[in-house]
Amino acid sequence: MTSIRALLIVVLTAAATACAPTPPASLTDPVQLQTPPADWTAADQPVIWNSFDEAAQLELSMPDAVKTQPKLYSLLRREGVAELRAFGRDARQALNEMGADARTPYTQTIGYLEPFETAGLFSLQGGSWSYTGGAHGNPSDIAVLWDKARQRRIAPADLFAAGADLTILDRALCDAVNAAKLERARGENASGPWDPVSLTPAQGEMWSCPRAVNMAVSLAPGTVPGKAGGLIVGIGPYVVGPYVEAGYSILIPLDAFAALLSPVWADQFAGAPDPALVQSHRAG
Repeated sequence: MTSIRALLIVVLTAAATACAPTPPASLTDPVQLQTPPADWTAADQPVIWNSFDEAAQLELSMPDAVKTQPKLYSLLRREGVAELRAFGRDARQALNEMGADARTPYTQTIGYLEPFETAGLFSLQGGSWSYTGGAHGNPSDIAVLWDKARQRRIAPADLFAAGADLTILDRALCDAVNAAKLERARGENASGPWDPVSLTPAQGEMWSCPRAVNMAVSLAPGTVPGKAGGLIVGIGPYVVGPYVEAGYSILIPLDAFAALLSPVWADQFAGAPDPALVQSHRAG
């Protein structure tokens, strides 16, 4: 899919400016994007910042729909550019110190999928991928839960009531991880399931199920319009299995945790996850 290579430039008349607040600069200022190398894979979403040189290849992409939350858009752009520039400085230092042995250019991309929102919450899934000359790249999951009324991020734990027994949620996540492992093994005609994991691994076991609220958590679209039908939990490589097993995107249905929700956010959830989403997440 061809990416849109520039931000929308909003032109305001003097009259409009006089009666409306000035949008954040990141929404109105044009961005000069560089031309990627010929072998560069285009992002699925509009690219809003990039940089390409002999030391590093850097790119930040974000759906236009995030602009409906201007403060969040500006925040994510500012944080993303800062992270990419820091990565670029490290790449430049490696090139200066090691020359060709640095195996530059290093690469880092940060991107987000189309958002999902309820009346009170705006949710994003995303990820970062970096390569620093090793055997393989390093992916990581990103998720954003945005309180639309208070215009601030909230943590996954904030969705739940104070004192709620979140081991119930953790068990649901662990069961779903093991179901996804089994589904992947079947898909590859393996002789048996991949190594299962547990919340309380035996001594010597390398992998274990994580605590759900410590992962990248986003809202799952549901069967009731405008309501979340569950949660999507991003789990990166090396958490529940080796790198070759890759990461997991785990769907937890609302009925697994509805009783744990905070009264503040309980009305943002209803129904069940969208059936198409359930199918696409069978193998994580």
